[in-house]
Amino acid sequence: MVWDIFAVMVGCFILTAMVLKWPVGIAMMSTTLIALVYSGQWTDWPHLIEGSMAYLDAMLVIATAMIFMRSLIATGRLQAVSDAIVRRFGNRPWVLLPLLMLLVMFPGMLTGSSTAAVLTSGVLVAPVLLSLGLDKARVAAIVAMGSILGMVAPPVNLPVMIIGSGVDMPYTGFTIPLLLLTMPLAWVIVYLLGYPVLRKRSAVTQAAVKSAAVHEEEPEHEQPDAIGAVTKTVSLVNALIPIVIIVAWMIADRVWIGVLPAIGLPLLFILGAALSFAMSGKGPWLRETLAAIKQSLPVLSILAGVGMFIQVMTLLGVRGTLVVSLLSLPPVLQYLGMGLGIPAFGAISAYGAASVLGVPFLLALLGKNEIIVGAALSLLTGVADLTPPTALAGIFAAQAVGLKSYGSVMRMCIIPAIITTIVALVTIAWIA
Repeated sequence: MVWDIFAVMVGCFILTAMVLKWPVGIAMMSTTLIALVYSGQWTDWPHLIEGSMAYLDAMLVIATAMIFMRSLIATGRLQAVSDAIVRRFGNRPWVLLPLLMLLVMFPGMLTGSSTAAVLTSGVLVAPVLLSLGLDKARVAAIVAMGSILGMVAPPVNLPVMIIGSGVDMPYTGFTIPLLLLTMPLAWVIVYLLGYPVLRKRSAVTQAAVKSAAVHEEEPEHEQPDAIGAVTKTVSLVNALIPIVIIVAWMIADRVWIGVLPAIGLPLLFILGAALSFAMSGKGPWLRETLAAIKQSLPVLSILAGVGMFIQVMTLLGVRGTLVVSLLSLPPVLQYLGMGLGIPAFGAISAYGAASVLGVPFLLALLGKNEIIVGAALSLLTGVADLTPPTALAGIFAAQAVGLKSYGSVMRMCIIPAIITTIVALVTIAWIA
């Protein structure tokens, strides 16, 4: 009966998300309701409300971090940083490429969302990469992989938070492991994908790169006011002040525990956005705030749907059966399940993969270092963000460079995804 319910849930999601093309969040919510009716426990519908609030903390972090990122774009700060990078290193692609990769990762590091990274810094970096001579699919792959690694990198890693909430593990001690997992990978991947320009061109014309950075085209998926008008030039020092303050507060709050007031990430991002707008004088703060909330709604709906999905799976015994089944697998099959199962579950949701599969796999590996295992599992959930039909990072990256199909981007991401998966599994097997 339990596996019948699980089959019905998976089948309903495939029907609604892949065939009917419903939004992923709505598809997951509908699936949970159908599962309750099928199991005869439809009177337990209040669990859906409880489940939708399971990741409220993460939802607040995403929404407020998106507001902060929009403030940086609307006031010209992110553009100023991008321009400074290409002016200084435009004729040295060996240095320029990793810096642009870091710029792509930055919003994901603050929001824990690959979508946020693509829709903010990704659309600024893409024209610069195109001007280097890279084709659109390769540029979209760099943006997609950078946004995914940014989602996994500290200080905010939502998959680890989701996995930790399932085993009562606090989100502490992950900064160094996550940095060691993501930063070297980012360098390797950007050089791998950007190798053609490094091989064919020993230098890049600074004026061409600068022009591309300043006159980038707006992505097709954005609304007309999605980025906001930049009405004046911002100096690099002025641009960095809100960013430095936010990052410094995050670091200090973890180093000197109890010295600074524990205001939490949502309030910190709101204060950072307020500072960004205040330093620029009169700005479109209300418009950008509303646009940021609208832009984050797809990700927020997915988190609400994942919470409902997991709540119903737990209520109906599906989650427990799945955990016991995974725990009983031999080690070889466990690693095979992690390497294939977690990325494949991204067809439903990367966050769902963290909760449905990440938690039982962490429990199955309790003899190892839980922090390192959790960090490596979160890296696998990042790969899950490339799996269609959800594939938010890849789809939005393709749109950012003007590609109508995600297929070419997916093919370009195969080798980086395999490398990332191998790194995660090796970390669990021999380092944790």
